[in-house]
Amino acid sequence: MARPQKFDRKKVTEKARDLFWKKGYNAVSVQELAQEMGISRSSFYNSFADKDTVFDEVVASYMPISPCAPLEHLKPGDPVIPAIKKMFLDICKNKVVDPEAKGCLMVNNIAGLDQNNAPMKDILQKRMQDIIELFQSVLVRAVGQGELSPEKDLKAIAMYLITLQAGLCLLSKVCPDETMLCSIAEQGFHVFED
Repeated sequence: MARPQKFDRKKVTEKARDLFWKKGYNAVSVQELAQEMGISRSSFYNSFADKDTVFDEVVASYMPISPCAPLEHLKPGDPVIPAIKKMFLDICKNKVVDPEAKGCLMVNNIAGLDQNNAPMKDILQKRMQDIIELFQSVLVRAVGQGELSPEKDLKAIAMYLITLQAGLCLLSKVCPDETMLCSIAEQGFHVFED
């Protein structure tokens, strides 16, 4: 019979998130992860099974604070395209003022992805698909509200937006220039025009 957990799973997952965000999945050992989480290796394996399971929970806990999270809170009738533009301009601003230049947890780990790690690849693919679907759903609303032409390829735009987001998050780590990043984002906004 498994022992009951003697730790706050949410808190230890947040500690793991910070470590994965700072160092990347590949650079973190199970020993280092358990130590950062403040639990023994046996508690780690009993509670999480493996590093991939922790990473999946970490990514799930990141989604509500990810750059696109505000799009999930749009109310019916809220203007969509201005919200998307604000999200991108906020990325430019927030990434520049981050003293650790962490970038984006998801993008950092995609950039460091070992193609032979199928579980991690699956986790990241699923979460990226969730973001693409979020973009598509708000773009559908934008069409319905007359903000975007119904002739637009919404899936292609959603894919473009996630690519723009990833590029801005990566670039911000080495070029923390808000004016430059905003200029890049604003060029990307032409995708909304007829």
